[in-house]
Amino acid sequence: MRNPKEKRPDDSPIPISPQEALARLRNGATLLDIREAYETNFRVIDVPAVIQVPHRGFRDRWTEIPQDTPLILIDNVGVRSPEIARFLMANGHRDVAYIIGGVVDWVKGGLPVLVDRNYELVGQCSCKLRPKNPKAESKWTK
Repeated sequence: MRNPKEKRPDDSPIPISPQEALARLRNGATLLDIREAYETNFRVIDVPAVIQVPHRGFRDRWTEIPQDTPLILIDNVGVRSPEIARFLMANGHRDVAYIIGGVVDWVKGGLPVLVDRNYELVGQCSCKLRPKNPKAESKWTK
């Protein structure tokens, strides 16, 4: 629900904090995670309803997203979500928000995340990043 004091057009998605997003997600909203698989670092947001539709193929799959539920978009740092949120609103979705700061701010805020500790990337720099233990069975932890 929009704050009546906001000066946003009705067809504009709402930027929200990770904390506000969590409250909305616990009250029936669906999280739309638009990160590419390689961007997740085996971290998933631990909330009741999550749909994963990567940004790269989004325009081919957007019709899979239900229109009858409030949506909250998330990406890594909050850069791609506004674009996709505007696209969804232009195509019939009405209750769309996106998380300011993306997964980075979600994790920084200590909000619920599941991490596969065996596949979490480790290394001194991006050229040396490797999964911790890629041959082990997945080990998801909170």
